[in-house]
Amino acid sequence: MPPPPCIIATLTLPEDGDGIAVNTVTGRLYVGVDGGLAVFDATTLAPLPFINLSSGGYAPPIYDIGINENMNRIYAVSVGQTYVINGANNQVIGNLGGGDEIAVNSSNGRVYIADDAVWLGDPDRLKIYDGVSLAHIRTINLGTSAYFQSGHVAVNPTTGYAYCTYSLDDDLRIISPSTDNVIQTIDYSSIGTVTVNPTTNRVYVWVSRSGQSGALILDGNTHAELGMIAGLSGQLRTNTQTNRVYGYTGWTLFQIADAATGLLVGRVFLDGDIEQYAVHSGLSRLYVTHSDYPAAWGRKVSVIQDSGGPPPPTPTATLVPTSTPTRTATPSPTPVHHVTPTTWLHLPVIRKN
Repeated sequence: MPPPPCIIATLTLPEDGDGIAVNTVTGRLYVGVDGGLAVFDATTLAPLPFINLSSGGYAPPIYDIGINENMNRIYAVSVGQTYVINGANNQVIGNLGGGDEIAVNSSNGRVYIADDAVWLGDPDRLKIYDGVSLAHIRTINLGTSAYFQSGHVAVNPTTGYAYCTYSLDDDLRIISPSTDNVIQTIDYSSIGTVTVNPTTNRVYVWVSRSGQSGALILDGNTHAELGMIAGLSGQLRTNTQTNRVYGYTGWTLFQIADAATGLLVGRVFLDGDIEQYAVHSGLSRLYVTHSDYPAAWGRKVSVIQDSGGPPPPTPTATLVPTSTPTRTATPSPTPVHHVTPTTWLHLPVIRKN
């Protein structure tokens, strides 16, 4: 096994995976597929019972997953609704409005759902809910466009501030935890995803301006700019214990940066295009879902071990959920390449049409 960061395992899903999240308290990894959630032990990677959300022959696609670790609640976001699940017994206990991306504040229970318009001319919105009572608090209209736009959302459970970026106006909206109103808007020339590190109280926003792009660092209280991690792109995530920031470039290359120095400290090549990923800070482990390109990679989850975590699990047989929806058979996983920052795998560039 090469030294971290490296790929340590590949999990197999019953259907193409999309949204993914991990509960670091219960040690459960949840992967959204059409019809429900595939569940694994985040440490051993052993498969656990499938959470079936299908009803009347309809298998809802799960775009994103949020976790309230204090309450052990799971929020599975689909186009028509967000399923609220009791993590103790895997039972659906209610629902919220649908959308595309979710952020959950485990401290006060607030749930934020970015809902990109399905039809051109309809408003793109950010919905805010009380995740305890499941009551709707308010909806913030982000804008209306003749083209499809996207919103991204994050929340800092320490300060309570929520953050929403929007591709139409390239603004970062900062939302008050007490009034649920937008209290500050910061305009950028180009903006992407947003994430926070509540331990260091830092906000990271992907921006591009003046010929430079990367993860812009903001103070979590004043929101003043503190610097930029140049070259870090894609979906941003943080490790609250090692103070690392993750992103990716292109379709299959992960990037790992030290937030204290702003330097890139690791790279990992993946064989399948990246869809989404989640970070388990306690294990220093990343779990990656893939789009269905190359063929069959949509049904795989790549597990990356970063520095500072436990030894990788002992290799076992092919990992599949112990209970799956009655759909197509699961193919056996193909071997993956283990790549370290000092071991490079050069492959021809493949572009989608």
